[in-house]
Amino acid sequence: MSTTGHESWKDQAEQAAAGAAPDPDQLNPPAAPSGADEGTSAGISAFNQATEQARSAAGEASEAAAEAHAAASEATTAAEDARTAATSRVEEAVPAATPVPVPATATVSAPVDTGETVPLKSMKVGMAVTNSGGKFFFGLARLLLGWVFLWAFLDKLFGLGKATPSDRSWINGGSPTDGYLSNVGGPFKSFFNSMAGQGWADWLFMIGLAGIGAALILGIGMWIAAIGGTVLLVFMWMASLPLSSNPFLDEHLIYAVVLLGLAFVRGGDYLGLGKPWARTGLVRTLPFLR
Repeated sequence: MSTTGHESWKDQAEQAAAGAAPDPDQLNPPAAPSGADEGTSAGISAFNQATEQARSAAGEASEAAAEAHAAASEATTAAEDARTAATSRVEEAVPAATPVPVPATATVSAPVDTGETVPLKSMKVGMAVTNSGGKFFFGLARLLLGWVFLWAFLDKLFGLGKATPSDRSWINGGSPTDGYLSNVGGPFKSFFNSMAGQGWADWLFMIGLAGIGAALILGIGMWIAAIGGTVLLVFMWMASLPLSSNPFLDEHLIYAVVLLGLAFVRGGDYLGLGKPWARTGLVRTLPFLR
């Protein structure tokens, strides 16, 4: 057998073997991608794309904020410059104000106890008089009225001979109310006649005269003296009715009005002991005793 024939036979055998062997690609075909793998890949891709977009937007926002901050700083600086310039122009245009001197006669409000004027809302009981002449005459009126009450008490107690004889004095057994109230006429006759000579009426009458007179002369307890004195004077006015010299007015009503006026203007502070009395602990605790 020739070499050529041998090689031809060999080639034919190899070709036959190759035709009989299966194709590797046919034996192991590439696996087809599943639906889950495709969804995962698409999600990752979308996430990466969104992240990039977010980073880009954040960078743009940061740049915008920086620009806004710079603009605000510039605006603040400009406003400060404008305010400084305006202040300088005002100071140049308007001269410095000179203080206005206070007149030497100006008065300054002071506490009530000093007798100076105070606002009405700050007053607790009574008012104050500022004029020196007014202070003197209010004090003098209080002293004179106090003496009217105190003298009536002394005269009826000791029988000093002016309105009460000695033998009819209270210390000699006389009644301070009998002679006066037993002779009362007018519309209140029966009321006053029933009290004449009564022991309780004598004591109340004498205590009232002494207490009111002492309070007025000393300038203490002005409100109690004014109220008690007004009640006593009104009773005496009622006992005097009908009046012979006037339809309704006599000195008893005038005295009552003056008493109340002295209490309202703190009459005890003038020519009296009203101020030191007001500073005592008793009066601070019980202001109506002033």
